[in-house]
Amino acid sequence: MAKIVTSLALVPGAGATFIATNIGAWTANKGIKTLLIDLSARGVLGPLFLVEKAKEKVYPTTATWQEFSDPASSLIKTQYGLAVLPSAERDKSTDYDLNAEAILNYFDPLFEVIVIDLGGDIYLPHVFSLMKKASKNILVAEPSKRCVEALPGHIKEILMQYEPELIINRVTSRAYYHPRDIARQFNVGQYIAIIDDPKCNNEAVKQRLPLSLYGKGKAAQVLLEFGKHLFPETLRESKDTQEEQDIDVNNVRNLNESEVKGRGIKIDVDREREKEAREGLRKNRVKPIKIPKLLQIQGSLKKKLATKIREKVQEQCRLQEDILITVWNPSGFFVSMTALNLAVAAAAEGYDAALINYNFTNTETDVWFGIKQTRAKDANYNDAGIMTFGEAISPELAVKMLKERAWGVKYLPAGNKLGNIGTPDYGEDGVHLLENIIVAINAREARKPKVTIIEAGTWYEQPPVYAALKTCRVLFIPMSGSHQEGEIVRQQLAELKRVEVEPVTVELIFAPEEIKLPAQVCHERVVVPDDRERYLQASTIKKPYCLTTEDTKEFWRQVVNLISRLKAKKGNGRVWNI
Repeated sequence: MAKIVTSLALVPGAGATFIATNIGAWTANKGIKTLLIDLSARGVLGPLFLVEKAKEKVYPTTATWQEFSDPASSLIKTQYGLAVLPSAERDKSTDYDLNAEAILNYFDPLFEVIVIDLGGDIYLPHVFSLMKKASKNILVAEPSKRCVEALPGHIKEILMQYEPELIINRVTSRAYYHPRDIARQFNVGQYIAIIDDPKCNNEAVKQRLPLSLYGKGKAAQVLLEFGKHLFPETLRESKDTQEEQDIDVNNVRNLNESEVKGRGIKIDVDREREKEAREGLRKNRVKPIKIPKLLQIQGSLKKKLATKIREKVQEQCRLQEDILITVWNPSGFFVSMTALNLAVAAAAEGYDAALINYNFTNTETDVWFGIKQTRAKDANYNDAGIMTFGEAISPELAVKMLKERAWGVKYLPAGNKLGNIGTPDYGEDGVHLLENIIVAINAREARKPKVTIIEAGTWYEQPPVYAALKTCRVLFIPMSGSHQEGEIVRQQLAELKRVEVEPVTVELIFAPEEIKLPAQVCHERVVVPDDRERYLQASTIKKPYCLTTEDTKEFWRQVVNLISRLKAKKGNGRVWNI
């Protein structure tokens, strides 16, 4: 049986083909019988410098290989022994799902390693089935905004079930995000950063070699070490007599950190470049709250206003029937799904349920309520939200935009940005403005007991997230049950406590029963039945998970009732197996 390795990019052009061709070339050059299968839209013949050779004869492709009497012997090969099964040019009628199954069944016994280039289209039908069969999966990302916003939360969770190796490609000092920010989106602590090295790339092209065989430069060294990591048991003596450089793989040196433990190589970066990296990241990111230490609001006037707002919110939340909840996780894990289901379950229980979307970096909940992200010429007033107005938003306007849209829930959307890039800058008083919006929504007129739920983003330094955490009565934190995530949440809560943000915290654990759960970090713990397949089905039919079956309705009903019982400032550390 061959060892199957897949390479999948989060977005087209992130580098799945680059990784697949370099890994395939490296293993073939080591004497391992390797086949590279191209199921992407970009093609692998160009990166492997086989375009001219392909014109010399007829060779099998993913669409025509069954027409050959002996496809394996007819494959096009490189000078270093890599066999390639390329995709057919401009082929749009191929049944990829069926072909992928047949291709693997035929070629599996004939090769030691099969590398599959899946490209950047995650939604093709063959992608998840191939990742399930693979021995190793590689997930390729880049430190760009389009990469962070490409996938909804539930698709990220499905991808992480296959335990992929995360590669951050094209890392530069001027990138929009730091690599660890990309890793945080997937709740992973280990990743491999490949420095963008145009000079070495150009030299490799001149010699008509993949970068992993060219062997010079920091990016090539990372690829060499990654190949050794993927194939430790099948690695043979290289055909070349040249000794390879010994590289320490115990540590990774990132642009913004002195030393981070992880998988990769140790890269020396001078101090000037580190300083330039920090300055570049600060300029391109959304402005955080201006703070002296962590999140303390500057100026005595601002402190007095914040104190008055907090006292007003606490006074409104003392009544059992008026509940103010924030849903937040530092990695964004299941935040949108949890906030939506809490709001729908509260409405089904007879509460006047309002949901405020302060998650401006991932507006997945807007999609559930039919809010469209369009250009200004195609905009509709129904798609307006907080981000549409930016600094011009006011508490009075926010209350007017709050309206019942579906499932009995009153919803205030993040809104259509009308084609603008990035999160609006709310200025120095952004926190106070966003807090006042929450206060105004929570003080709305209603004939029934009120529940107000705020969906927050990931970085608590940003004004929307900090405002949501600062004003809430109960903080829900959906978690995957990993020990690393528990430690991150514990540290984040400790930092919030330093600035006197201490709501009652409830951790929702979405994890299989066989997993040993970490120590409890919140006041209360609720163990949620883990059914990822049903989550995906609910998303497909656009129906909240809490409405799919009677069991799920009962579970979320009990979660809502649990919230109404959390009157004390601190919980008692109980675990609720609902």
